[in-house]
Amino acid sequence: MKRFLYENGGPVIMVQLENEYGSYSTCDETYLKELYNLARSHLGENIIIFTSDGPSNSLLKCGSSDKRYLATVNFGPTTAPVLEVFKVLEDFRQNQPWVNSEYYVGWLDVWGGDHHITNPEWAVDGLNHLISYSMRVNVNMYMFHGGTNFGFWNGGARPESSITSYDYDAPISEAGDITRKYMIIRDLLFRRKGTEPPELPRNTTKISYGRVNMKFVSQCFRFINVSSTQN
Repeated sequence: MKRFLYENGGPVIMVQLENEYGSYSTCDETYLKELYNLARSHLGENIIIFTSDGPSNSLLKCGSSDKRYLATVNFGPTTAPVLEVFKVLEDFRQNQPWVNSEYYVGWLDVWGGDHHITNPEWAVDGLNHLISYSMRVNVNMYMFHGGTNFGFWNGGARPESSITSYDYDAPISEAGDITRKYMIIRDLLFRRKGTEPPELPRNTTKISYGRVNMKFVSQCFRFINVSSTQN
């Protein structure tokens, strides 16, 4: 990763360690210190290292106990009032940038659940309110580009498991397509900047492969038992 850091001509300006560690209530200060030291040994002294936790004092205290980290919070348009969220962050660690490291413009899907779709106007209105609130505010949209959890990398939060697709109803879809949500977010940002947006590439042509009929072969657990015995 080091060759992709900003100081080396790359695009990476910040590196997050752990993810919402404060939510797991382990609160291992030694672990967070050693993790920070390890990252610095590999990445050097010029990159910003930060944590990302929910907007409450208890979560921040547990997830970002080492003051060498830039503490950030994550929240969506309806999580809590912006004033309330950044007051929590300011009370926890004063005089640092206010960063929403996960501004939720969509949501993930789980096995057996419905596909989540968020209103584009809802997402862009919240974004506009957020970036208009203060010059100290910095925003990272999550997710800006949908992706795929290949193989068994989907993970989850008990008792639910995420599906393979991580499209997230993001502004740029899992297939790399521009969506209406992308267009109105782009219009907002370029309007605030006072410049005209560049021309966009066309979305890729899609093909319908028709109906695929599946034939039952066996149960997954039966296969696991057989393969485990053979190995």
